Amino acid sequence: MPKNTDICRVLFAALPDHYFKCNYCNKVRRQLPSSRYGNLISHLRDNHPDYEADYLAHVSALADSLHSFGFVSDKVANIYHWLEWVVDRNMPLSEVDHPTTRSMSRLKPISSKTLKKCLAATTRVVEKEIAKAIPPIFGVMYDGWTCFVEHYVALHIVFWKDDQLFYILLAVAPLDEAELTAASHSEHEYLVGTVSALMVALQTIKNRTELRRHTCFAPLRANATRWSSTFMMLERYVRIRDTIKRVDAVYDLMFNSVCKKLQEDSISMKAVRLLFDKMVEISPVSGDYLCTDAAIVRSPVFESAVVKISSSSSMASASSFNATLAVLLAAKYCRQYPLFHWREEALPSMGRRAEKYCFRVDMLNLQQESCGDMLLSLLPAQLSLLDFQKENTLYKLKALLVTLKHPYILPVMDIYYSKEKKALLVVQPFLSNGSIKDRIYQVDNPAKPYDVKYRLENAHPLPFEEIAKFSRQILEALAGLRSKGLVCDHLRSTNVVIDGGNAKVAEIFTPLLAIDRYKDSRELTVGLEQHMDIDLLLFGQILYEMATGMELLAPQPEEGVLEMLAPEIAEVLQAIFYYPDALSPPEPELSSEVEVEKNGSEFDDSASVSSTVSSRNKKRLFLVDVEKMLDDFPLFAVHDIPPIRTLFSGFRLDSAMKSTIKYSMRINASRTQAHIVHYNDQQALLHARQRAERRVYEEKEKQQQRIQQLTPSKNPTSKGNPYSSKTIPTRRKTYRADSFRKHAQRALSLPDNTKSNTSASSA
Repeated sequence: MPKNTDICRVLFAALPDHYFKCNYCNKVRRQLPSSRYGNLISHLRDNHPDYEADYLAHVSALADSLHSFGFVSDKVANIYHWLEWVVDRNMPLSEVDHPTTRSMSRLKPISSKTLKKCLAATTRVVEKEIAKAIPPIFGVMYDGWTCFVEHYVALHIVFWKDDQLFYILLAVAPLDEAELTAASHSEHEYLVGTVSALMVALQTIKNRTELRRHTCFAPLRANATRWSSTFMMLERYVRIRDTIKRVDAVYDLMFNSVCKKLQEDSISMKAVRLLFDKMVEISPVSGDYLCTDAAIVRSPVFESAVVKISSSSSMASASSFNATLAVLLAAKYCRQYPLFHWREEALPSMGRRAEKYCFRVDMLNLQQESCGDMLLSLLPAQLSLLDFQKENTLYKLKALLVTLKHPYILPVMDIYYSKEKKALLVVQPFLSNGSIKDRIYQVDNPAKPYDVKYRLENAHPLPFEEIAKFSRQILEALAGLRSKGLVCDHLRSTNVVIDGGNAKVAEIFTPLLAIDRYKDSRELTVGLEQHMDIDLLLFGQILYEMATGMELLAPQPEEGVLEMLAPEIAEVLQAIFYYPDALSPPEPELSSEVEVEKNGSEFDDSASVSSTVSSRNKKRLFLVDVEKMLDDFPLFAVHDIPPIRTLFSGFRLDSAMKSTIKYSMRINASRTQAHIVHYNDQQALLHARQRAERRVYEEKEKQQQRIQQLTPSKNPTSKGNPYSSKTIPTRRKTYRADSFRKHAQRALSLPDNTKSNTSASSA
């Protein structure tokens, strides 16, 4: 809608004394300024109704002629100047709405919404013009520019046109970055100082030589007068920080690892998040395990642990498995299977494992009469591999455990898995005689709690005949399991029960379920597992406990204790713990390997397992031959035990059972290897720390010796030295006193006339 002022300015000619002449009919009309051109507009409406169309046609024609000469309207120029002000000064669009800005600007006011629409329209027009000017194939190039302390980023478009290369600047903007002055890094002064101390230590002759063996980059020191040298020092540290770990002398100056940092009690969730983000940046593979939709987030164990941490409750167990749930599952199992009668007899704390609950039930025959006691053992499934496997794994495992029948192995009657409750139930016969540990501690009722029945004052060693008998039977059971590639890594005196005077290994399901061992038991054997099989190390601990009546609380028994034992027992313990190489068979030759390959029918199952297990020696699964031990040592030559071949003809396993053993042993071997590697790393760090401390101690001793040698020459005593600084003042005082005394005596010895003459002359 055009304004009345503009219409009257075009369609009327101004005359003196507020008179206006119409350009249509040449009539003269008077128009005072106070009436706002109302008289002139009424004349146009009455006599010339098409005046608006004529005005618009005139304006458009005038605009075309002005555009041809580069002129624009006042409105467009005003919008352009507002856009130029906001864009060039990098201000927000809301700046045009500020009253102070409008009062200080000579431009006509404009709203931020209108300015935003104009910016969008300008962008579309510019994009169209750029698309017309450049070919379909082009490139984008970034460039940088620094003016004083401010950095700018420029965007160029690069393309070929008419056999010429064009560089067109599309945009330039200041780089949004933090202040990079020395004051901005004051909060990181401690970290910079730590890196600086490390670099100073690396520049010594010995450390620099050791570092040069592993990398060609030398350490750089920061210059206090050059702030850029600090950036260079930190950049060099990041580049060689992995190599610095090989220099033992600077071990104490190194930063802690992420694992140690996460174990601190004072760490916050923000710091943990920053550490995880940096780990993902360094190792992108770890991002799958630290993202919000990781597999562990859906785990009920993880959810329960997070809830307990958030509520600051006890974290005694990561799982939700408790005694109430164990009772309900055991009773439900007995109702489901009529061969077992639930008699509500719980055996609390019967075993050592805190998360294991035991119940004694009756086993019924077809006439519903009790024919024996059974032991129901319940433990959380999170400790085993069943929680992460397919449903048919349970049936394979159940068939395997039922098939593993041996004269010296306690059979497994049944195994039950509750997927909803994440619980595992194992059924085995309950033996009233108890275990070997019960016999050592003279326990009359094995159903008593663990802390009550195993008191040190009740322990006594077993007779030599029982030790020899039980030892041979345990080794026969281990040899039978080894024939199928199964390693019993949970062997303890509590897991070997006595049935009719014979020893039987009870918990053979724990290695098949890939359940981890106790931490204290693993710490005793991890240092020896590189040279001796784990099942034989555990057998040696049982043999030591049977011979002494005490548990072996050290990795190796003391030699003084072995001297007090029977020679047959001491010989076996020394071979296991001190001389494992004597038990290891020699390496097979190539010809023997070829013969084994030819006789494929005689190839044992353990060899097939060894081909898949990453063990310490890839050529064979076991380091020691148990059958050879039974033949070589006099301790196992017991005459009242029939040969195992007359009692046991071997296990008969199908391919599914063998694959289950392979999978379980692979998990156990990988975990064992991880513990061994961790142990070796800890030992290496310990030795490195000891070497560093020893070097520091030796350097201090040398410095003390130098100080003691240099002290007499730099600070000589005053005794016997007449020119000493300590003796000179004393000698001066003595000399002055003697001179004064001699002068006084000379004066007193003169006659009276001489004194008078002297006084007169002085007067």
